[in-house]
Formats: sequence, C-alpha cells, structure tokens
Amino acid sequence: MDWSGVEGTWWRLRAATRADESAIAAHGRGPDPLWIGIGPAAPAERARQVLTEFLKGEEVAFGSTWLAVVKETDEIVGMIGAQQHPPRTVEIVYGVAPRWRGHGLATEVLAAVTRTAREQDADRRYELIIGRDNAASIRGAEKCDYRYVGARRSLVEATGECYEDLVYLPPW
Repeated sequence: MDWSGVEGTWWRLRAATRADESAIAAHGRGPDPLWIGIGPAAPAERARQVLTEFLKGEEVAFGSTWLAVVKETDEIVGMIGAQQHPPRTVEIVYGVAPRWRGHGLATEVLAAVTRTAREQDADRRYELIIGRDNAASIRGAEKCDYRYVGARRSLVEATGECYEDLVYLPPW
C-alpha cells in the first residue's frame, strides 16, 4: 500500500521513520497516549516498541504505518496503520492526537485512504478496527460508509491486555 500521495488541504500522510521516535514518545506523555498505541507507563520504552511495530512493515512486508502531519510544520496530528494478513486481508487502525480531535481529521483521512485503497487494490478485504467505546471513530467510519460486521477479541502482546474491538468494512 502506497499512501504517500494521500493528503488534505492542510495535512498529508507520510511513512513513520526512526526519526519519529522522540515525537511519538512525547505523545506518550500526553493526556491520551493510547491514540498512538502507547500506554501511560514507561512512554519512552513503549515508544520504541510502537515504532518497531510501525516499521515492521518496511522490514518484513507485513504492513505499514503512516503519520498524518501538518504540511507546513510536519507536526504529527494522527496516524493510520495497515497490517496485511494472509491471504488478502488488510487491517486498518487509526488515531488522532487529542488537541486535533473534533475537526474532522479522522473522517477526512479515512475517506482519502479508502479512496486510495480502492483505486490501488479493491480486491483485498479491508477491515477497519475500532475500540468498542470509541464513539467518534464509529461516527467517522459511518460517515465514510463503512458498515459494522461484528466484534473480535484483540490482545496487546506487550501488556497481555485483552479487549474487544469492532470490525467495519468499506462500502465496496
């Protein structure tokens, strides 16, 4: 998946790199570190773990993580990740930094990525994964015409935490 050309009027997507580690760690010390996959304990260490997962796709053709950044400043305002699962399923997760919520960023990024994914490879099964209690993400998915198809149990390997996610499929 190449989402390097996906952009809005003031934001763009770019691939996560090792150089992003300190910015990701800073988000881990913020008011809601879970949006970027970092728990409140040991943010710097967790940032390294998260970044390793983000970059795994580049190393083993497993998936990729794209950061939504402000075009003018390169400030990280969100993320969207895609993990490929055999045979042709792609799992999509996303998050928005707390101070950028409520401005339609998640919906705009999801709509742009959905269009690009359909153009690049509509034969894949794209599954949008959303936390059960994340009403804003559910609304964003529905605005982009994703449809709810069920729930699944997820495991965070680093913490052993198990929780339930909702699964949505795109409109095609």
